[in-house]
Amino acid sequence: MPRTSKSGQRIVSAVLLMLVATLAGCAQNEASLASISSDPLPTKVPSGTELVFADQNEETQTLMRASGQQEKLASNTTYANFLGGPEILEAIRGDAVDLAYVGDTPPIQAQASGELVPIVAALRTSAPDYQLAVRRGLDINRLEQLKGRKIAFAEGTGRQPFVLRALEKAGLTEQDVELVPLDVENFPDAIETGQVDVAPLNEPHFTRYMGLSGASAVPGDQLSGLSNGLHYLYVRGGALADDAKAAAIRDFVQRWVAAHQWSLDNPKQWVQAFHVDTQQLSAAEGMNVVKAQGEVTFPPLDRKLIALQQETVDVIYRSGALPEKLDARKEFVTKFDPAIAAAVDQAGASRGHDDCLDADKAGPASAATGYGRRQRRASRSGAVAHQAPSAGSTRARSRGTCVRTTGSPRRVAAGFQHRAVVPAAARGAVDGRHHRLRAAGDR
Repeated sequence: MPRTSKSGQRIVSAVLLMLVATLAGCAQNEASLASISSDPLPTKVPSGTELVFADQNEETQTLMRASGQQEKLASNTTYANFLGGPEILEAIRGDAVDLAYVGDTPPIQAQASGELVPIVAALRTSAPDYQLAVRRGLDINRLEQLKGRKIAFAEGTGRQPFVLRALEKAGLTEQDVELVPLDVENFPDAIETGQVDVAPLNEPHFTRYMGLSGASAVPGDQLSGLSNGLHYLYVRGGALADDAKAAAIRDFVQRWVAAHQWSLDNPKQWVQAFHVDTQQLSAAEGMNVVKAQGEVTFPPLDRKLIALQQETVDVIYRSGALPEKLDARKEFVTKFDPAIAAAVDQAGASRGHDDCLDADKAGPASAATGYGRRQRRASRSGAVAHQAPSAGSTRARSRGTCVRTTGSPRRVAAGFQHRAVVPAAARGAVDGRHHRLRAAGDR
């Protein structure tokens, strides 16, 4: 039997120690998740409690302020701007931020890296998150025609499963195309200059690109099933373990629901506050972004939702991007759901496409959880306030009927460069940098 050198023994020992540490960390996270999930959710927010929210393109902070919900928060909540889920995860690892609004892929990335960043609330849109823009001079009318093409790609963002689903639907593999890794802010330039043949673009980049002479896109009917429309609030595990912060997060979630519903009820005001004043789009471009989102709901954190998230996990796993198949149930803390249901009920929002069906089946009891119930206009102490819709609202109310919502401020693109300052509380994890944001922060 050959002898192993002392240096070789040290290397083997180091590898074994790293493996043991990784396994121990995973076990500790699972234990922490179980504890966080089972502990009662605090409701009292002590004076002076602070939260740092990882924002993208100043969207959430603008939403909270324009809707009037920021001043109603029980905590002192500040915002740090980032560009995409991977940067946010790094800030969470450094304990620089407490919660963030992301797409369905960053929670998977967090779980795969061993970080405890559970999902506490969900928002879902009915329209696809992206359109597949095609470079000028090329026509692609079917997904099968992606074969042999260069496709802009960004792991750890919502574009990753979108592209992977497109390939699977076409019966193609990653070996049949050339996936070109790019930062999300470079997607518009890459397709405009012909560096790639296809790029998944969100609004308003897609509309702007289609305004160029010779621009084209994969037909919309080819995109069915490529996106589940899910977006999440996910939270640093350490923040949830802190009773003061957990109570503040509960309060924030409820105010966040009310703020989103305000934007749906008041699209012109929302477009002016965010798309025009903050992102420097025209009012027409802003309205196009809102209209492109489809129906907006706040689905329950139930088995149906977790199954949708598991499907995204499986898509990424089948591509070989995950070292092992993950269990999506470990990405959720569902004890926030009653608070979400109360906020949805108070705001007159919707929990999903089955609202009326659920209400009919369950009867009056379902109203207690926010299903299919019309807005409660009576204000209660500490309850989330809701403003009646203005003229031109995209949503209609009717006594005794279930309502639908259309439009969403969910994810927004700027199409210009601006500098976003990271608050002092977040500087430790990001070296005090100013984050240069060009275009849409991807989730």
